Amino acid sequence: MEKARKFVSVIRNNWKKSVFFTIVGGYGAKRYNKKLQDDSYMAELSREALTYGSGIIHGTNTPLYRVTVILNPVASGGNGRKYYEKYCAPLLNLAGMKVSVIRTERDGQAKDIMEIMADADAVLVAGGDGTLMEAVTGLLRRPDHLEAAKIPIGVLPVGRTNSLAHRLFGQDDDVKLMGEATMSVVRQLKKRQNVIEAENKSDNENHRGKKVYAVNNVEMGAWTDARKRSNKYWLFGFGLKNYITYIGSYITGQSEVGWNCELNVSYAARNKSEISEINVIQETQNNGWLPWIFGKRKEKSNPSYSEQSSNVSWINMGFFDGTQIVIENQDRSLGALFYECPLEFSSFVTHGWSLWRQRFSSHLANSDLQSLQHSVISIDQILIEPKLAQNEDANEDLNKKKLIYMDGDEIELLGPLLLRHLKDKIIVFCEKSEAISESSTSQSTPASYSRWTSNVKSNFMINKGI
Repeated sequence: MEKARKFVSVIRNNWKKSVFFTIVGGYGAKRYNKKLQDDSYMAELSREALTYGSGIIHGTNTPLYRVTVILNPVASGGNGRKYYEKYCAPLLNLAGMKVSVIRTERDGQAKDIMEIMADADAVLVAGGDGTLMEAVTGLLRRPDHLEAAKIPIGVLPVGRTNSLAHRLFGQDDDVKLMGEATMSVVRQLKKRQNVIEAENKSDNENHRGKKVYAVNNVEMGAWTDARKRSNKYWLFGFGLKNYITYIGSYITGQSEVGWNCELNVSYAARNKSEISEINVIQETQNNGWLPWIFGKRKEKSNPSYSEQSSNVSWINMGFFDGTQIVIENQDRSLGALFYECPLEFSSFVTHGWSLWRQRFSSHLANSDLQSLQHSVISIDQILIEPKLAQNEDANEDLNKKKLIYMDGDEIELLGPLLLRHLKDKIIVFCEKSEAISESSTSQSTPASYSRWTSNVKSNFMINKGI
């Protein structure tokens, strides 16, 4: 009893230290428990991968399955290589695969590698959304892209943003996400994946006809610009800074955020019956001091129809000067969201926080969407044309560089941009519930996998330092 009294007395006299060490101890115990769970999970996957590898070792006539890994070592703040070597590489090696790793050293290099890639049964992209977009763009720019697109692409989510991986494998835990993504390659689970093709339609000969391909979405507007400013608030830590950024962007980042998209928009479907009419879901009040800054919201004109060909019906939506436009890659079409302006402080910040919390889900599935005035359309193609300044004396907003984000990668909008929905354009590894039959992907057993026939080999690229 005396010892208990002394213990209580020490705690009461040193309560600050007690609280501190209790918090630290709890955090350490939680981290240790998570490590034990991750180790157990990886051990289970390793045993499964080994069963595949043992079958290949004892099979005399079975060729090794050759995969080329495009690794972005600086992904996830410089941890990309560490995550790949800890969670992905062991499973591939235990499965008996012949793995060649090519590390990127600059932006855009994944695209260049894919344009000359050869001699592989599959290509695995170890990075984030940006690295994946570069790889898909390089693949579909190849002269032999129709044949090359039959080679499956694996997504190894070692980056900070891994939107497609979250959709494909439905995992919130990072270790389980990497483990399931890697095992989908071992298990040979594949599906066809739609992409968004963005073609530059400007008059500039250096840019006209240039195409980029995204797998997630295309964004432009205030919330995306604000999200890109999050590193300015690094002092608040990774989690909190992503909430503070929307407050700071509204109060002090007015000049860095594009509050008005100022785009001329036309969209199309194969026939009028497939066109989902523009639908204003929710009206909001024109209150607050933001309308005073940006001016009174203009009435939106009704879309006008025009026939440009026998197969495609085009609709001229007119001028859009709202806060944000988001174009998402969906199963059957593109889903386009147009957020109106102006916005009050609370609306902007609240929706920004919602976007961060639900960052791995579709904008169309955002539960807070109904609180904002917006429009939704479902279409096959959309043409967006920025309103550019004609001289130095033009409005300051028009002189500001206009940026569009494809899968999170920043691209300057220099002229009209045509976005198309391409159905089943590539093959990706996926989870079991979404996998399709081997005949649907034109590939059967490892012995019959077709290989790219270009005379430029992977070893050649590694020797050249790519």
